[in-house]
Amino acid sequence: VGKAEVKYLPPASLPAPQPLPFGFPYTMSPYFHAGTMGGLFLDGEESPALEDISKWTVEDVCSFVSNLSGCTEYTQVFREQAIDGETLPLLTEEHLLNNMGLKLGPALKIRSQVGK
Repeated sequence: VGKAEVKYLPPASLPAPQPLPFGFPYTMSPYFHAGTMGGLFLDGEESPALEDISKWTVEDVCSFVSNLSGCTEYTQVFREQAIDGETLPLLTEEHLLNNMGLKLGPALKIRSQVGK
């Protein structure tokens, strides 16, 4: 069965979730399509927002942060710190928590989404 045909199969005929490499605690779900850019989509469609993250401007990063649940209030911090697509993947939890003043929940959400 090809990738394009999987979304037409009943759930019982889908393979069991497979563990991710390198000891990640999450599993790959057959209900999600990873897409060619490694993003996570429910409907198998590519998203124009998933372009090369390193080319994102500060405003692109601010838009990304503002669209994450519980992170909207931190958009201005990313703007003030001039975080663009090159620097976003370099941010650690320590940067987000100690230098930028984010709460743990939003910091983890941002790190998780950037990792995808």
